Amino acid sequence: MDNFLFVLGRNFRLSLAELDNILKNSQFKGRIQDYSANIAVVEFNSLHNDKYYVNKLMELQFLLGGCQKIAKIYDFINIKDIYNAFPLKIDKYTFVEKVRKKILHILGKVLEQIFPRLKNQSIFFAVSIYPNLFEDEYYSKVLVKHFLPFLNKEIMNILREKEVKKSLYYEYPEENIKSGNLNPIFPHHLIKYGLFNEDRAEIIFGFTEEGVYIARTFTADDPNFKKKIDEERPFKEFKSSISPKLALMMFNFLNLFQERETKKILDPFVGNGTILLFALLQDFQIYGADFDQVKINNTIRNIIWLLEEIEEPIP
Repeated sequence: MDNFLFVLGRNFRLSLAELDNILKNSQFKGRIQDYSANIAVVEFNSLHNDKYYVNKLMELQFLLGGCQKIAKIYDFINIKDIYNAFPLKIDKYTFVEKVRKKILHILGKVLEQIFPRLKNQSIFFAVSIYPNLFEDEYYSKVLVKHFLPFLNKEIMNILREKEVKKSLYYEYPEENIKSGNLNPIFPHHLIKYGLFNEDRAEIIFGFTEEGVYIARTFTADDPNFKKKIDEERPFKEFKSSISPKLALMMFNFLNLFQERETKKILDPFVGNGTILLFALLQDFQIYGADFDQVKINNTIRNIIWLLEEIEEPIP
């Protein structure tokens, strides 16, 4: 079975709970096999057999509130090999070199799977590292300063050996690498740099206590779309509104995954309508109430605005 890597949101425990609930109660049947504070590894029961499984992943990504990206896993490196190849302090360099060659062999096989056509092609890639914890000393001192440059350099070498016509990689700001304070590629960068194209890819190295999962991103959240709805709607009041991500997660804990267009969502304290706006996007029938008539009027205007934005008829 094919396994998939899910990049979790900031509140990883809530993200894991949401993902686990969907895997148990929706059409996307599966189970979480491994996880850290940043990623979850999922094995689906039958999704991998679907010819158009990427479309299914995109559908799942749209449902999830607490997931940033979904990637297909191509290989795995045991955590002992990583620590031996990239220790905090090198004592025996010959041993380090030996283990690094083992990692390079795995990388070579993975690249052939991520990029089925390499010879005479132009390739662009971006490496993203998701550690167990971003606050971990091993991340800032080793993974950012040594493992990341190693990956970029050696992937470029492997691509040259495969007779790639031209290869480039995403360069993180040098000051971030030197400081060890580095964020992986953000979801909106995937679109900006065309990393869903056949000859371009984000290659994720996702860490757990067991090891490192090597994956290629296939779909990602669209935070700009959520941000636009949250910030550009005519009436808003951030101090009393819940976040769009939390609204989506709340829907998923209701376990109403089938025929959502027949299901009703009632928000008895509607405010300016955040829950109803995102319920509308998820195809629910929406109802709201509030003791403040001004809030009700504002919500109605926000709903009309959203329908116009997504070019849907106004009832």
